[in-house]
Amino acid sequence: PFWNGIIGLRHIKSLQNGKALLLVRGIGQAPAVPVAQKLIQGGNEVEILLDKGKIDSDFSAHLFQNLGCNVVRKEVVALEKLALREEVAALLREKIAGDGVQLIYCGGPDFLAQGVSKIIQKVGGEVALACSNNAKLCCGEGVCGSCQIRLRDGCRVKSCKTQIDPRDIY
Repeated sequence: PFWNGIIGLRHIKSLQNGKALLLVRGIGQAPAVPVAQKLIQGGNEVEILLDKGKIDSDFSAHLFQNLGCNVVRKEVVALEKLALREEVAALLREKIAGDGVQLIYCGGPDFLAQGVSKIIQKVGGEVALACSNNAKLCCGEGVCGSCQIRLRDGCRVKSCKTQIDPRDIY
């Protein structure tokens, strides 16, 4: 209910009348539906790259389509390399450089967000990044420290409650 399952939430809330691209894989489809809903409410054009993942189901496709999103079923990651597929990386570069995408959301494993973050850094531009919070949570209150992560600058934060830019992590 507090949206703390999303890192980079401010980017989702602030995008108005823009373009967003959501890369979702496997069970990461579920938290991406309210993200798409929020983006649509802001008058944004939303495209979904949907990878069935290990669960081998695209259970959210009809939900995205009912919201008015363009759904493209595509294998997003190469599991043998734990990286983005090269054709998806090329598509991302094109979307960032030429198509005017202003926000990319990653709903899936951490290596997906890492790959997208690297592409954004290489291409440049002002593309915001948001992703699902994949931290191991125990108490959910920031007390136990099981969700603690270290940022690039060495600072430690509790990922169950702290809203940070995903690029500071990945």
